[in-house]
Formats: sequence, structure tokens, C-alpha cells
Amino acid sequence: MKLRESLDSAWSVLEAGGERRSLLRSVTDLALPANIWIGIDGTEGRELHFEVPLDAKIPRVPRVHGVRVVLHTSNEYGAPRRSLVLRCSDPSAYRVFTQFSSDVLEQVTGSPNTAATVLEVLSAWREMFRRAAADSDSHLRGVYGELHELAILAAYSANAMNSWQGPSRMPRDFERGRLGLEVKSSRTLNGNVEVHGLEQLWARDFDILVLATKHVTSNSMGQTISELVDALVGAGLNATLLWDMLANADLSKDKLLETPGPRFLVSSTRYYLITSESPVFTPDSLKTGALPGPVSRLSYQLDTSALATCPADVLERLRRGLAGK
Repeated sequence: MKLRESLDSAWSVLEAGGERRSLLRSVTDLALPANIWIGIDGTEGRELHFEVPLDAKIPRVPRVHGVRVVLHTSNEYGAPRRSLVLRCSDPSAYRVFTQFSSDVLEQVTGSPNTAATVLEVLSAWREMFRRAAADSDSHLRGVYGELHELAILAAYSANAMNSWQGPSRMPRDFERGRLGLEVKSSRTLNGNVEVHGLEQLWARDFDILVLATKHVTSNSMGQTISELVDALVGAGLNATLLWDMLANADLSKDKLLETPGPRFLVSSTRYYLITSESPVFTPDSLKTGALPGPVSRLSYQLDTSALATCPADVLERLRRGLAGK
């Protein structure tokens, strides 16, 4: 088992205890020095501890998203001990924190200045932690946008739930028969969206295929995903099925209740009708109609200003059809 896998497993064991209390354990069984520990704090954030000299100081701590650095002094059998503690309390950054921990543990062994080495490696990983936070925020924004569209469809019928397939990682977020709807949520209004795969906007097999772009911003006046789910349940959607779908998107009920995430607000939605004449990249764009063998998937940026707006009557037909009404 690789070091990062062993670390992740060890943290998971500590977290499985159930009680919200600080726990520490040495990692000598992972062939690491006895002056290094892993732990969880009282809020179940993951920690990495390095024993340092009692007079150790941290003159400059790099600002890293999701990671807090502190010096902690404790007494063990009457003898003071000082530790440099790295604490990651953002679950969305756990994967990167584990990878970073594996890297720093390998580099700190034999270092004459543990604190300096740890902070140097942490600084080098700053960009990776930033990307992890951005990816998490983007994922939540995307799910919120899909749920926002689901709420519109649910106004026609609670059966709209049966057309939602975004969490199942299917090519399109909503599909029923020969009707399809793909939702793209962005925090900006630059007009560009990321299209994942050649089939996502392939209109050949659809009577109506629409691309919806939503401007979704973080706003204190908005809703969390959990609050929007409650509203959907209140509108008649099946709560169990809804939460099961979200669990497929790695957003279980327990996880969202414990870490609700940002409050979002949809300031605008635009709908574009996708046809075989739309300037999008599909299998039909390729000579063979298929990707070369070694290429499994393509993504591309699409400028929505080149697309035709979806007529209101067509959008109404699509919504009614997706809602099963």
C-alpha cells in the first residue's frame, strides 16, 4: 500500500470513532519517525503533527487555502513538547492534503530543520490546494444549477425527477425520450462554457435538445443546496430518491448537513436550441464518426454567442415533456 493510501486509511480509522474529540496516533507502523503524528481535531479536521524544538518559531507561514498552521505546546509526563501542526478542516481538500502529506513526510526525513522544510513544501503545494477549492466550488455550483432547473420542471409535475440524470454522469443533465437538456452553471458571464464529450450536444437523436447556461453566484441572500432540496421535497419530489441521486454526486445528506457549502443565487438563465446546424463539435464532425483508439474523451470551450436562442414555445414543449406532462 502506498504511503498516501496508508495515511488516508489511518485518518479514516480515527474519524470512524464517532465522537467529536481530538485524537492522535503515531505513524511508526508506516515506517515514519516517532516524532511525527497524524490526528483529527475536535471538528474532525485532519491534522499532521511534527515535533520541533521548544524554541522553534515560524517567522512566515504561507497562505494556503484550506490549511491552517499552528504551533502547539503540550506536556507529556511533565516534559514539555512542541509540535508544528498542519490542520485541514475542508473535506474538499482532503485528497490534496493526503497527497501533500505523503510528499512532505518523504522530504522531512533527515532534514536539519523540520519546520522550515514543512513550510517550504506547503508553499510549493499552494496552487494545488487552490485548485482543489475551485474544483469543489465548481462542483457545488454545477449541482445547484441542475437543481434550480429541476425546480422549474417540477412546477409542471413531480415526475420531472425521472428525467434528471446529471448525478449519474450521463451525457446530458435531463433526458426523456427524444428530449434533452444540458445545464452549464458559471460564476461569470463571459459566454464560454465547457462541453464534456462529443455526445453532450449531439442533436441527431433528439426532437429538442437545449443548452441552458446559468449565472450562479455566491450570495448571502441565496440558498444552500440542502435548502433547495427541502424546497423541492416541499414541491412534491421524492425525498429518498432525491438524496440518493445527490449521493451519486458525492453529496450525501450527512455531508451537506455537516458542511452546507456556499449560498447560491441564480441571477440569469439563457436557453439555446441545439440542432444539427449548430456550430458544436460532435461525432459527426469527425471523418470516421469516432475518436481515435487511444483517445477516450474530448472536452472543448464553446462560445454561446454563436448559438441560436431557444424559442419560448419550444422551451415550453421541452419543459412539459421532461416533466412527463
